[in-house]
Amino acid sequence: MKLGRNVLVLSVTVFFILIALFSWYYLFPLYLKELGASESQIGFLYTLFTLSFTLLQLVGGVLSDRFGRKKCIVWPTYAYGLALLFTALSRSWLGASIFYLLGNLASAVQTPSFTAMVGESTERRGKAFSIYETFVAFGLATGPLIGGILLPYVSVRGLIFATSLVVLLSGFVRHLLLEEKRPLKATNGEISFSGPFPRPYIMFLLAGSLMYLIFSLTSNGPFLTLFGSEIFRLKKATINFYFAIGTYIGALSSLIFSDLPEAVGARRILGICFLSIPSFVLLWSYYGHPLFFFLALPFVHWAYITYQIVLTELSPSHRRGTGIGLFGTLTGLVGSAGPYVGMQLKLFYGPRAPFYLALALGIVAIPFLIQSEKPPHPPHRQAL
Repeated sequence: MKLGRNVLVLSVTVFFILIALFSWYYLFPLYLKELGASESQIGFLYTLFTLSFTLLQLVGGVLSDRFGRKKCIVWPTYAYGLALLFTALSRSWLGASIFYLLGNLASAVQTPSFTAMVGESTERRGKAFSIYETFVAFGLATGPLIGGILLPYVSVRGLIFATSLVVLLSGFVRHLLLEEKRPLKATNGEISFSGPFPRPYIMFLLAGSLMYLIFSLTSNGPFLTLFGSEIFRLKKATINFYFAIGTYIGALSSLIFSDLPEAVGARRILGICFLSIPSFVLLWSYYGHPLFFFLALPFVHWAYITYQIVLTELSPSHRRGTGIGLFGTLTGLVGSAGPYVGMQLKLFYGPRAPFYLALALGIVAIPFLIQSEKPPHPPHRQAL
């Protein structure tokens, strides 16, 4: 299948940005702790970080439909790079947190345009998202690996500074090479947002909100890093290697089984992910074997692939940016509570409490996911 220029440009630039970003991303809670932030403050900050990453997605989606995908990708990329530059230059946990949060806001604006541009590249959306997310996963995996190698020689602050330069360069490449191509009219069979929200979209919105809570309590929150550091006494480089290996497994699985969403069904895979992520994390927390940690992360990867397929399916082409942005904002608002709630549970009930909550949320999310199926279209009757 021909990727198309836009998907190739986005995939390659995201790959290099994520290598740089994830050379230190999982260590950021420890970095803030070294700068003087308490555990309670870190939990609250990660709630704000999660919130900031999603808060402007609706605005970004509306702007994407109004001004085009390219502009809403390129200019926030520049803003994100500058925010990371000031994050690196900050000498206090508060200053670093503020600029990191501003970078997340810029990233939120461009997120709907990313999903829309990839989804509009081909009719075989499952294949397109699998290939794009393969680049994403290899970037996510390579970053911690490189970070683990560089950490004895380069500080976390130095890695953040290097990331800002990579992001700014990627913004320039996107400015030069991305092409504006998007449908302007609704197509038959798509859900319209002109009236009340359709039931499948609402059901998927509820399932997606629980999904983002699961992410914020496991892969995207501070709890895996803190648990590994405090309970298993893992070093920073070891934590990075754990994330790298697990994400590489996810990347290879999507490279080999890129047709799986079309063959099995995106919702079915997503439901399996809801249960598998917290289950393997809990097994790791009890037995300490890294294999369980490695097995949790591929399901995170497949959750990202399949939720975007379903979301693109439920969003009409002429308002796809708005539909994706609305989903991102609302689910993010719910998901942003995860780090704070999880940290309170951790402090009162023990370090495994956030993982148990994630498992319970995965079970609750399954019925909503099932009900997000679009009803089959009735056959057209011939006019007599």
